[in-house]
Amino acid sequence: MREREIAYTDFSERKKYSGYNAGTAAYDINFEKRIQEENKRILMEERRKKRIKMERAEARLNAKQLVMLAASAVIFCAGCIVSIIGVSSVAEMRYSIQQLRNDLSTIQNENIVLSSEISDTINLEYIEDRAINELGMTEPQSYQIRTITVPEQSYTVQYDDDSQDNVKVDAELVKEFFSNVRKD
Repeated sequence: MREREIAYTDFSERKKYSGYNAGTAAYDINFEKRIQEENKRILMEERRKKRIKMERAEARLNAKQLVMLAASAVIFCAGCIVSIIGVSSVAEMRYSIQQLRNDLSTIQNENIVLSSEISDTINLEYIEDRAINELGMTEPQSYQIRTITVPEQSYTVQYDDDSQDNVKVDAELVKEFFSNVRKD
């Protein structure tokens, strides 16, 4: 029959006893110290396991915080990019609007010049002089004149778009012109 192997450390004398005792003298075993030592070892093991568990939990928490920080940074960068794009598109639109306003101003100035030219050419004396001298037209003969009556309300409808740049032709002025031509 085998004897049980005993491993014991006597801390008071700093000796370690292990193995078989082949002699007649038995080791002095202090079971209270051995139980305290075993309890101390178990307590240390539990503390080590708790520490490892806490370190793992802390590592998980740090990983979560790192992920949250990275996500926040990505969201912040995306927001910055969106705001930069918005500001640049507004600036482009402002530039485009300014260009269109400049073009509109140029066109309005051209319209004013053309309106003054048209009003100059509507001068009845100028029209008569040009018709006779440049185009070789003559006054109509009596057999060429036809008299028509124009009712007060004509079927001609003139629409006005309320723009100030349009040249308006006075109907009375045109009637007077044609009646003067007929009398001559």
